[in-house]
Amino acid sequence: EINNEILGFSQINQRFFNLKILNKNIFFQTVSLIGESSTGCLLGNDYSSILKKSITFWKKKINHLFLSLFNDLYDGSCVDGQTQTLFFFRMLCLTNSNQSEVCVAKLTLNSIQFFRDVKKFTGFLFSIRSTLEKKVLKIKLI
Repeated sequence: EINNEILGFSQINQRFFNLKILNKNIFFQTVSLIGESSTGCLLGNDYSSILKKSITFWKKKINHLFLSLFNDLYDGSCVDGQTQTLFFFRMLCLTNSNQSEVCVAKLTLNSIQFFRDVKKFTGFLFSIRSTLEKKVLKIKLI
C-alpha cells in the first residue's frame, strides 16, 4: 500500500484494471502502469515475463515501476523513459518546425546514444536546457 502522506500528497487518484487474455496459447505475465499528469501528459511503465514469477517478485517489480513512473510525473516530465527516443525521432522528422520541444525529468542512456548517432549521421543537434522551476530538461532540435 502506498502512503500518500510520505509522497507529499494528500490524495492520489487511482484506478486498477484486471485485464485477462482469453487465448490459452499465450503464456506470459505482464504488468502495465499508466499515469496522467495534471497537464494531460500520459506516461507509462511495463514489464513482462515468459517465466512464472512469485507474488513477492511482482510486488517488488510493481513498486519499482510505480516509483519510476511517479518520479517522472512528480519531476514534470511529459515523456517517459521508454518512449523518449520515439519523440526525439518525431522531432527529427519535423525539421521544418522549430517549435517542437519536449520536457523530460532525466535522459535515458538510450536517448543520449540517440543524440550522438543523430549528430554523427545527420549533423543535426538537439539543445538540452535545464529549467529553474522544476528538475526538468527541455529538449529541442536546433
